[in-house]
Amino acid sequence: MKQGEGLAAHHGGCDLGGRDAMQVTNGQADLRARLEELETANEALRAQLRHQGQLVEQLRYQAFHDSLTGLANRALFTDRLAHAVASRLRDPRPIGVLFLDLDDFKKVNDTYGHAAGDALLAAIGERLQACVRPADTAARVGGDEFAILLGDAGSYEGATHVAARVIDSFRSPFQLEGTEVAVHVCIGVALSEALDDDADNILRAADAAMYAAKRAGKNRHVRACDLGAPAI
Repeated sequence: MKQGEGLAAHHGGCDLGGRDAMQVTNGQADLRARLEELETANEALRAQLRHQGQLVEQLRYQAFHDSLTGLANRALFTDRLAHAVASRLRDPRPIGVLFLDLDDFKKVNDTYGHAAGDALLAAIGERLQACVRPADTAARVGGDEFAILLGDAGSYEGATHVAARVIDSFRSPFQLEGTEVAVHVCIGVALSEALDDDADNILRAADAAMYAAKRAGKNRHVRACDLGAPAI
Protein backbone atom coordinates (compact mmCIF):
# COMPACT_ATOMS: atom_id res chain seq x y z
CA MET A 1 0.00 0.00 0.00
CA LYS A 2 1.26 3.39 -0.92
CA GLN A 3 1.93 5.94 1.79
CA GLY A 4 -0.91 8.29 0.67
CA GLU A 5 -3.39 5.49 0.57
CA GLY A 6 -2.45 4.42 4.10
CA LEU A 7 -2.94 7.94 5.43
CA ALA A 8 -6.31 8.22 3.70
CA ALA A 9 -7.42 4.90 5.20
CA HIS A 10 -6.19 6.03 8.60
CA HIS A 11 -8.10 9.31 8.42
CA GLY A 12 -11.18 7.49 7.13
CA GLY A 13 -11.10 5.19 10.12
CA CYS A 14 -10.86 8.16 12.48
CA ASP A 15 -13.87 9.78 10.81
CA LEU A 16 -15.91 6.62 11.25
CA GLY A 17 -14.91 6.37 14.90
CA GLY A 18 -15.80 10.01 15.50
CA ARG A 19 -19.17 9.59 13.86
CA ASP A 20 -19.87 6.50 15.98
CA ALA A 21 -18.95 8.36 19.15
CA MET A 22 -21.13 11.29 18.14
CA GLN A 23 -24.02 8.97 17.42
CA VAL A 24 -23.62 7.34 20.86
CA THR A 25 -23.51 10.77 22.52
CA ASN A 26 -26.58 11.90 20.63
CA GLY A 27 -28.35 8.67 21.50
CA GLN A 28 -27.59 9.15 25.20
CA ALA A 29 -28.86 12.72 25.06
CA ASP A 30 -32.05 11.56 23.35
CA LEU A 31 -32.48 8.86 26.00
CA ARG A 32 -32.02 11.36 28.82
CA ALA A 33 -34.52 13.72 27.20
CA ARG A 34 -36.98 10.88 26.78
CA LEU A 35 -36.53 9.80 30.40
CA GLU A 36 -37.12 13.39 31.55
CA GLU A 37 -40.28 13.53 29.45
CA LEU A 38 -41.48 10.27 30.98
CA GLU A 39 -40.71 11.50 34.51
CA THR A 40 -42.59 14.74 33.80
CA ALA A 41 -45.54 12.76 32.47
CA ASN A 42 -45.42 10.43 35.48
CA GLU A 43 -45.37 13.35 37.91
CA ALA A 44 -48.32 14.91 36.11
CA LEU A 45 -50.15 11.57 36.37
CA ARG A 46 -49.32 11.27 40.07
CA ALA A 47 -50.57 14.81 40.66
CA GLN A 48 -53.78 14.01 38.79
CA LEU A 49 -54.28 10.85 40.86
CA ARG A 50 -53.68 12.78 44.08
CA HIS A 51 -56.21 15.39 42.96
CA GLN A 52 -58.74 12.70 42.10
CA GLY A 53 -58.15 11.04 45.47
CA GLN A 54 -58.75 14.37 47.21
CA LEU A 55 -61.95 14.84 45.20
CA VAL A 56 -63.14 11.37 46.19
CA GLU A 57 -62.43 12.10 49.87
CA GLN A 58 -64.19 15.46 49.57
CA LEU A 59 -67.23 13.88 47.95
CA ARG A 60 -67.27 11.12 50.57
CA TYR A 61 -67.10 13.72 53.35
CA GLN A 62 -69.89 15.77 51.77
CA ALA A 63 -72.03 12.66 51.37
CA PHE A 64 -71.87 11.84 55.09
CA HIS A 65 -71.58 15.23 56.81
CA ASP A 66 -73.89 18.17 57.27
CA SER A 67 -72.69 21.16 55.27
CA LEU A 68 -73.73 23.75 57.88
CA THR A 69 -72.43 22.20 61.09
CA GLY A 70 -69.77 19.77 59.93
CA LEU A 71 -71.43 17.11 62.05
CA ALA A 72 -72.39 13.70 60.75
CA ASN A 73 -75.60 13.71 58.72
CA ARG A 74 -78.54 11.34 59.03
CA ALA A 75 -77.01 8.82 56.60
CA LEU A 76 -73.75 8.51 58.56
CA PHE A 77 -75.55 8.47 61.91
CA THR A 78 -77.90 5.72 60.75
CA ASP A 79 -75.00 3.70 59.37
CA ARG A 80 -73.01 3.95 62.60
CA LEU A 81 -76.05 3.08 64.68
CA ALA A 82 -76.71 0.01 62.52
CA HIS A 83 -73.06 -1.00 62.88
CA ALA A 84 -73.26 -0.56 66.66
CA VAL A 85 -76.38 -2.72 66.81
CA ALA A 86 -74.70 -5.43 64.76
CA SER A 87 -71.64 -5.28 67.02
CA ARG A 88 -73.77 -6.19 70.06
CA LEU A 89 -73.58 -9.82 68.99
CA ARG A 90 -69.97 -9.84 70.24
CA ASP A 91 -70.13 -6.85 72.61
CA PRO A 92 -73.42 -6.78 74.58
CA ARG A 93 -72.87 -3.36 76.15
CA PRO A 94 -75.92 -1.08 75.74
CA ILE A 95 -76.10 1.43 72.89
CA GLY A 96 -77.06 4.95 73.92
CA VAL A 97 -78.88 7.43 71.70
CA LEU A 98 -79.76 11.03 72.51
CA PHE A 99 -82.37 12.73 70.33
CA LEU A 100 -82.33 16.55 70.54
CA ASP A 101 -84.80 19.16 69.37
CA LEU A 102 -84.31 22.94 69.54
CA ASP A 103 -87.14 24.98 71.03
CA ASP A 104 -88.52 27.92 69.02
CA PHE A 105 -85.83 27.79 66.36
CA LYS A 106 -88.38 29.02 63.81
CA LYS A 107 -88.58 32.31 65.73
CA VAL A 108 -84.87 32.84 65.15
CA ASN A 109 -85.30 32.40 61.40
CA ASP A 110 -88.35 34.70 61.39
CA THR A 111 -86.62 37.40 63.45
CA TYR A 112 -83.09 37.40 62.07
CA GLY A 113 -83.40 35.64 58.72
CA HIS A 114 -82.29 32.28 57.40
CA ALA A 115 -78.61 33.25 57.10
CA ALA A 116 -78.54 34.03 60.82
CA GLY A 117 -80.39 30.78 61.49
CA ASP A 118 -77.71 28.89 59.56
CA ALA A 119 -74.98 30.63 61.58
CA LEU A 120 -76.78 29.61 64.77
CA LEU A 121 -76.96 25.99 63.66
CA ALA A 122 -73.21 26.04 62.97
CA ALA A 123 -72.55 27.41 66.48
CA ILE A 124 -74.82 24.76 67.98
CA GLY A 125 -72.88 22.11 66.10
CA GLU A 126 -69.66 23.36 67.68
CA ARG A 127 -71.13 23.17 71.19
CA LEU A 128 -72.46 19.68 70.64
CA GLN A 129 -69.13 18.50 69.30
CA ALA A 130 -67.45 19.87 72.42
CA CYS A 131 -69.85 17.85 74.62
CA VAL A 132 -69.13 14.43 73.15
CA ARG A 133 -66.19 12.07 73.37
CA PRO A 134 -64.10 10.87 70.41
CA ALA A 135 -65.99 7.56 70.37
CA ASP A 136 -69.38 9.33 70.13
CA THR A 137 -71.11 10.58 66.99
CA ALA A 138 -72.92 13.91 67.02
CA ALA A 139 -75.19 14.41 64.02
CA ARG A 140 -77.66 16.83 62.53
CA VAL A 141 -80.53 14.65 61.40
CA GLY A 142 -83.08 17.30 60.41
CA GLY A 143 -83.72 21.02 60.26
CA ASP A 144 -83.39 21.72 63.98
CA GLU A 145 -83.02 18.13 65.16
CA PHE A 146 -79.78 16.56 66.30
CA ALA A 147 -78.77 13.17 67.62
CA ILE A 148 -75.85 11.72 69.52
CA LEU A 149 -74.75 8.09 69.35
CA LEU A 150 -72.82 7.18 72.48
CA GLY A 151 -69.93 4.89 71.70
CA ASP A 152 -69.91 3.45 75.21
CA ALA A 153 -73.10 4.41 77.02
CA GLY A 154 -72.67 1.85 79.78
CA SER A 155 -75.92 2.74 81.53
CA TYR A 156 -78.74 5.25 81.62
CA GLU A 157 -76.75 7.12 84.24
CA GLY A 158 -73.85 7.62 81.83
CA ALA A 159 -76.18 8.61 78.98
CA THR A 160 -78.09 11.13 81.07
CA HIS A 161 -74.78 12.61 82.22
CA VAL A 162 -74.02 13.45 78.58
CA ALA A 163 -77.54 14.87 78.15
CA ALA A 164 -77.07 17.08 81.21
CA ARG A 165 -73.73 18.28 79.85
CA VAL A 166 -75.39 19.26 76.57
CA ILE A 167 -78.16 21.17 78.36
CA ASP A 168 -75.59 22.97 80.52
CA SER A 169 -73.74 24.05 77.40
CA PHE A 170 -76.95 25.67 76.11
CA ARG A 171 -77.41 27.79 79.23
CA SER A 172 -74.97 30.35 77.86
CA PRO A 173 -76.63 32.45 75.11
CA PHE A 174 -75.38 32.43 71.56
CA GLN A 175 -74.02 35.56 69.90
CA LEU A 176 -76.02 36.31 66.77
CA GLU A 177 -75.42 39.50 64.81
CA GLY A 178 -74.22 41.24 67.95
CA THR A 179 -77.24 40.08 69.93
CA GLU A 180 -77.42 37.42 72.60
CA VAL A 181 -79.90 34.71 71.68
CA ALA A 182 -81.03 32.10 74.16
CA VAL A 183 -81.60 28.64 72.71
CA HIS A 184 -83.28 25.83 74.61
CA VAL A 185 -83.09 22.14 73.88
CA CYS A 186 -85.11 19.06 74.79
CA ILE A 187 -83.44 15.67 74.79
CA GLY A 188 -84.76 12.14 74.70
CA VAL A 189 -82.44 9.44 76.02
CA ALA A 190 -82.73 5.79 75.01
CA LEU A 191 -80.64 2.68 75.56
CA SER A 192 -80.74 -0.68 73.84
CA GLU A 193 -81.28 -2.92 76.82
CA ALA A 194 -82.37 -6.06 74.97
CA LEU A 195 -80.04 -7.88 72.58
CA ASP A 196 -82.79 -8.01 69.96
CA ASP A 197 -83.31 -4.21 69.95
CA ASP A 198 -82.78 -2.86 66.44
CA ALA A 199 -81.85 0.63 65.28
CA ASP A 200 -85.46 1.62 64.54
CA ASN A 201 -86.63 0.63 68.02
CA ILE A 202 -83.87 2.63 69.68
CA LEU A 203 -84.60 5.71 67.56
CA ARG A 204 -88.34 5.47 68.21
CA ALA A 205 -87.70 5.23 71.95
CA ALA A 206 -85.37 8.26 71.90
CA ASP A 207 -87.83 10.23 69.78
CA ALA A 208 -90.74 9.44 72.13
CA ALA A 209 -88.63 10.47 75.13
CA MET A 210 -87.69 13.72 73.39
CA TYR A 211 -91.36 14.64 72.85
CA ALA A 212 -92.02 13.84 76.52
CA ALA A 213 -89.21 16.27 77.41
CA LYS A 214 -90.80 18.97 75.19
CA ARG A 215 -94.11 18.51 76.97
CA ALA A 216 -92.35 18.87 80.33
CA GLY A 217 -90.79 22.24 79.46
CA LYS A 218 -87.57 23.74 78.09
CA ASN A 219 -84.06 22.46 78.69
CA ARG A 220 -85.24 19.06 79.84
CA HIS A 221 -84.12 15.52 79.18
CA VAL A 222 -86.26 12.44 79.66
CA ARG A 223 -85.23 8.80 79.67
CA ALA A 224 -87.20 6.37 77.56
CA CYS A 225 -87.36 4.00 80.52
CA ASP A 226 -89.12 6.71 82.55
CA LEU A 227 -91.86 7.63 80.11
CA GLY A 228 -94.93 8.50 82.14
CA ALA A 229 -92.79 9.67 85.04
CA PRO A 230 -91.76 13.30 85.70
CA ALA A 231 -88.86 14.63 83.67
CA ILE A 232 -85.42 14.13 85.20
